[in-house]
Amino acid sequence: MRILIVDDELVSREKLRKIMADFGECIVVDNGADALKIATSQAPPDLILLDIIMPEMDGYEVCKRLKAERSTSDIPVIFITSKQDEDDENKGLGLGAGDYIRKPFSTSIVKARVRTHLELKKHRNRLEEIVNGRTVELEKATKEMQVEIAERKQAEEALRKAHDKLEWRVEERTGQLVKVNEQLKIEIEERKQAEEELRLISSSLLKAQERERKRISLELHDELGQSLLALKLQTSFIEKGLEEDQTELRSDCQAMLDHIVGLIEHVRRICKDLSPVILDDLGLTAGIRWLVENALKSHDIDTSLDIVNIDNLLTNEQRLLVFRIFQETFTNIVRHSCSSLTSIIIRKQGGEISFVIEDNGKGFDVKEAMGRDFAKRGMGLSSMEERAWMLGGSVNIWSQKELGTRIEFRIPIEQPEKT
Repeated sequence: MRILIVDDELVSREKLRKIMADFGECIVVDNGADALKIATSQAPPDLILLDIIMPEMDGYEVCKRLKAERSTSDIPVIFITSKQDEDDENKGLGLGAGDYIRKPFSTSIVKARVRTHLELKKHRNRLEEIVNGRTVELEKATKEMQVEIAERKQAEEALRKAHDKLEWRVEERTGQLVKVNEQLKIEIEERKQAEEELRLISSSLLKAQERERKRISLELHDELGQSLLALKLQTSFIEKGLEEDQTELRSDCQAMLDHIVGLIEHVRRICKDLSPVILDDLGLTAGIRWLVENALKSHDIDTSLDIVNIDNLLTNEQRLLVFRIFQETFTNIVRHSCSSLTSIIIRKQGGEISFVIEDNGKGFDVKEAMGRDFAKRGMGLSSMEERAWMLGGSVNIWSQKELGTRIEFRIPIEQPEKT
């Protein structure tokens, strides 16, 4: 790891250099201009220890410029300064610094905080690598699907031309009508087979996405979750080792613990979104209520629920598909609808289940949205249609600007209700 130390005091620089020696390569400068040059170089530091009181350009200005640049905004900055006032600390943290250590500083505290920030940066970089990798894979899969759809359209166009040619030839070749009709039936059957194959491809892609979501969820839980827990225990151990009169250090440790706990909860929430274990534990009905609490009510969207228990009517795979449709719908409501009220109705009607989701948001032009090609339509509507198709049903969307949106889908019940 590369650590940049920026301090105009020689004694402080040398002391920090010795402390940081255990963490890797140390680069030491005595002014803000040199610090900015190194940060924007081909080999930027992984962490910056920054003094505030320096001639020409103080630490606040250096931090402000670092956070304003895209290439340096993610580099963690820790202020190490003799400024003791709480307003100075608030100003530094407000500029984007990750931590604030007052001089004279404790070697153990500096090491602990630097170690924590380096670990967090390492995990953040790992997460970015994972996300970038998955994004590339999804883009590749999308391009492959677009190629398949284009080939299907070409096949349909070829079929249309063949049909037109058939109509023209009927008047001249009446005797061959039976033979041509038989050939046409074969072509129609082939088209149906092609559509079924496309449906299987879509199903396989969505199943692969679910497996990948589950794998990423387990990886986050097992690796990042355990690392954060270890950091929490280590910080607690440091706090317990402090003297009673070291109140400031105890306060700093507690703040660090609160931050780590927040990160742990955030990772847990991501894991639940990626792999909804609540479906296995409590069922689809409880899962939908959980989504309402976490996706809608947490954004101050009031929700009316009229739901019957349908868990015993669906297989595990069907429950997951329905859950993902609701998850995608709630995401669209939160991001785009600007609604304050939603209504959710689930009913068993004869041999099918009806799902209705309504909101009082700003609405949108359904024809315009559905008329876009696959790439421009977005993954939300397309994935909802694909999942409803996999369930043997279809999605019906009504929306009007300033009057809200209504999404309804029905799916057949394929297995008898258990008693």
